[in-house]
Amino acid sequence: MSSKEDFKIGQSVILNSGGPAMTIVEVYEDFCKCGWFDVNSHFQISEFNKSIITGYN
Repeated sequence: MSSKEDFKIGQSVILNSGGPAMTIVEVYEDFCKCGWFDVNSHFQISEFNKSIITGYN
């Protein structure tokens, strides 16, 4: 996926550099807010530029 792709709430994504699967919880023009569970089962949430995430199946 590229930064021009339409990301959708509920879509699974991963950082281009790897890491845990995340779920998109909000979509902005250039960023997506994503949530995931860390290794201690704590829910984390952060914003990522669309250019550094890609869809995950």
